Amino acid sequence: MEVMEIAGKYPLRAPITLALEMDFKGLDGLVWAMILWPPRTSYPIETSRRRTAYLYLAASPATVSGMLIREERDEQKSVYYVTKTLIDAETRYPPMEKLALALVMSASKLRPYFQSHSIVVMTSQPLRTVLHSPNTSGRLVKWAIELSEYDIEY
Repeated sequence: MEVMEIAGKYPLRAPITLALEMDFKGLDGLVWAMILWPPRTSYPIETSRRRTAYLYLAASPATVSGMLIREERDEQKSVYYVTKTLIDAETRYPPMEKLALALVMSASKLRPYFQSHSIVVMTSQPLRTVLHSPNTSGRLVKWAIELSEYDIEY
């Protein structure tokens, strides 16, 4: 069996389909595109000066994510993007609880930023009302207590 090298690094054993070979060659081009045109993220926020950072939250049926944004000269620049793939039980959470989970996950992964900056949560849902309501479920109460240590505006 013949051994082939794709992109000069990854040895594959023949027979290999032409479509698969083209996919690997396309990946090599994608890697070069990422090197030449990296994603537009900015440097982290200075922790020495207390600033306001913005957190955009999103929830889908299978994932939750958050993007930390800083403002510089009236322009928003992304600092970090965090995401979590939901496990089986989490996929059955209501959409509002998924957004709360996205906030808790973002706070735990970006803890230094949450501790040193004021965070403004940007979402289309009334997350503050749900987290601070006396009729919330046990899980939401636990998350609200976890988030109470941070300076978060909704």
